[in-house]
Amino acid sequence: DDSHVLGIDNPLPDDYLNLKVDFKRKPVIGYCGSWIPRKGINVIESDINQLLIDVPDCSFKLIGVAEKFRKEDYFNSEVCSRIEVISFVESKQELRKIYQSISILIVPSFYESFGLVTAEAMACGCAVVASKIGFAASLKSGEEAIIIEEPVSPLLYQGVKELLANEPLRLQVAEAGYRRVQNLRWDLAVARLESAYVRWLNELRQLM
Repeated sequence: DDSHVLGIDNPLPDDYLNLKVDFKRKPVIGYCGSWIPRKGINVIESDINQLLIDVPDCSFKLIGVAEKFRKEDYFNSEVCSRIEVISFVESKQELRKIYQSISILIVPSFYESFGLVTAEAMACGCAVVASKIGFAASLKSGEEAIIIEEPVSPLLYQGVKELLANEPLRLQVAEAGYRRVQNLRWDLAVARLESAYVRWLNELRQLM
């Protein structure tokens, strides 16, 4: 019964909410996650390689891709000097600082359950370019994020390039995304779940 189905977005930790952030940033593209096929690594390899060639003043930061990752295996030698690999992040505090050094975070996944990275990055002031999965599927494209219909080339390239070429748009998207995630709070999620349980219980009692 659809009337007894409730979807609640994954809340963020309290220390990710209402952060003081500077939305004006250097053109740094970021990716945070495992380096596995379902995360869209093939389109990252093709489109970010080309972006770094076409936009020589931007750089790329990969986070959490594990120690065995070698950027030389996936990216052209001419752009590797502008690629930073942070294989492992020890604390959430450190991760927040890294997010705040990124202007555009990419999430071109084929599948995510919720996609906490997307919400975390938005809370830290990043403009997000993501495929239409998980939390990103609920975002307003062109306003709260740039949503690509499929994680394929050249859609990722086009989404990121649009923000790199249009700083006012990037700022608008980053600021709207930041506002959007401020309601991802545990107290609101618990209250909503409790309200649903009470309502369903009352409905059941009326039938008895």
